Amino acid sequence: MGAKFLFLRWLVVFSFIVAGASRAPAQSQGMSSAKVRTPVVFSQLREPTGAERCQFCHAAEVDGYAGSAMAHSLRRAGQEPDGTVTVDDSRITMHSASNGYWQQLESGGEITNYRIDYVIGSGKHAAGYLLDLGGHLFQSPVAYYNSRHAYGLAPGYEKVPHPDFTRPISEACLFCHSGSALKIQGTSNAYRSAPFSAETITCERCHGSVEQHLRDPRADTIVNPAKLEAAARDSICEQCHLLGAGRVLNPGKKFSDFEAGQRLEDVFTTYRDVPPQGAAPGEKFKVISHVEQLARSACARQSNGKLWCGTCHDPHQQPVDPIGYFRSKCLSCHAQKLPAAHPGRESNCIGCHMPRRDAKDGGHTAFTDHRIQRHPEQEESVSADTEIAAWREPASEFQKRNLGIAYVNVGMERRSLALIGSGYRMLTGGSGPIRQ
Repeated sequence: MGAKFLFLRWLVVFSFIVAGASRAPAQSQGMSSAKVRTPVVFSQLREPTGAERCQFCHAAEVDGYAGSAMAHSLRRAGQEPDGTVTVDDSRITMHSASNGYWQQLESGGEITNYRIDYVIGSGKHAAGYLLDLGGHLFQSPVAYYNSRHAYGLAPGYEKVPHPDFTRPISEACLFCHSGSALKIQGTSNAYRSAPFSAETITCERCHGSVEQHLRDPRADTIVNPAKLEAAARDSICEQCHLLGAGRVLNPGKKFSDFEAGQRLEDVFTTYRDVPPQGAAPGEKFKVISHVEQLARSACARQSNGKLWCGTCHDPHQQPVDPIGYFRSKCLSCHAQKLPAAHPGRESNCIGCHMPRRDAKDGGHTAFTDHRIQRHPEQEESVSADTEIAAWREPASEFQKRNLGIAYVNVGMERRSLALIGSGYRMLTGGSGPIRQ
């Protein structure tokens, strides 16, 4: 560990001790509103982790990020809501007790109790549940939906006749919901005794490894997404907000190999549904992730790549007045005189042009429609046999392989023999997609 980092670490400790000593008298004088920090005892020191390593120099950014959904992407289960979900002749009952949060499955005359270990999701929209069985992570078949204040089936379980706690949690499942999952390679869903080195998404997910920056704390030893070339810049957001129709890893790669500063295609390729032949760029076509929606908006298409997620979103600042905050973002580009029939400049821009949509397609639909339409319209469904294409192409040696695998995977998910056949033909030396 570098001498500079050790110096910074002890300086942080010293500052905590001084802060605690200087603020203690304020409390004794009746100033109860003052925050009092407990002095750090040297014997209790531990290696800083996650955002703690950035706190000393970037306190405002770290504190602002702490209020974001990403900073609450996964947590230990606590006292969760009670409830019941019934599917056919199966019933799942949720309850909290002094020894943890439990979900009980009654099916086929048998009763099984599962202790839930982790809650996945920020809780703003929904919460899913994970359990650790013998070092293997599995998903609960139920989720809690805030909009309904009730439990329901988790995404993907809607058509399962007898839902059970048997769905394995792979690295791909946790890639966007945890800081760092410690999966045992060569297994489907086995993890170390502590499955996560960082439970929530940390600063490193967007700014890259901090090790060099801690040794040499200069601006060019850490990743600033806004200063990257467009594809690498966008890849930072796309790693979680571009779901597409499917993802295919490059040979020998795992999802956690992706680091800020790379293009996603250095590790895996994301495939999207292709709009129907002859469809105009702005024509109704159902997409399910924020990035796909934004790319179809006139604002993005006419910006020549300048408009990206960071244009409007700052993960280090959670707006106190979202309507006013995003209105100012819109008016920074649309400063010209508005049509007479248009509402005034104090109106809610996103309420009209980016309306909220109900979650569908397995709960992964973008809750705010990022298509930024002049006159918002409902999305349309895609056919099971809709063709797919790479969002951005990987290296030439992987293009046919990855596309073939994607066709097979998507075909299996959608139960489309046409897509499966297309993938098989590509992987065995045939030509392209089978057209209906």
